[in-house]
Amino acid sequence: MKNLILLIGLLISTFSFSQKLIIKIQESNTFYSYSESKNLKVLLENSSLVSNDVVNTQYVIDLDEKTSSFYRNGKLVSVLPINIIKLNQTQFQIEILEEGFDYGLIVNTDIKNESVTRYVFYSSLTEINVMTNFEIVKPS
Repeated sequence: MKNLILLIGLLISTFSFSQKLIIKIQESNTFYSYSESKNLKVLLENSSLVSNDVVNTQYVIDLDEKTSSFYRNGKLVSVLPINIIKLNQTQFQIEILEEGFDYGLIVNTDIKNESVTRYVFYSSLTEINVMTNFEIVKPS
């Protein structure tokens, strides 16, 4: 009986301390760049604004399971594996690992400088979405 209670306690604690970063996006600016660079700063300097989009999307980044769940209008669209690269204390790159595609997010969680940028590298251009209206919900 003690073992059963201990096992239940361990399971509950495992599920209750999941490390998830939730990014809720309402609006973004879309840029296209024809530069061959993979440096987003260089790409943005050499890009043109294509549109300002109202979107209702959300990324749930599971830091423990290393997955990204993508929602559009509240409906789950995909769950994909990710690779996380820590760029500094508050900024990291999330590579979304989908076969045949090269895309991801750059996220800055510094409360004074929060930002989210999505990038998609195609063979002849790069699409960059700079989030202008978003919320980052950090794990507690």
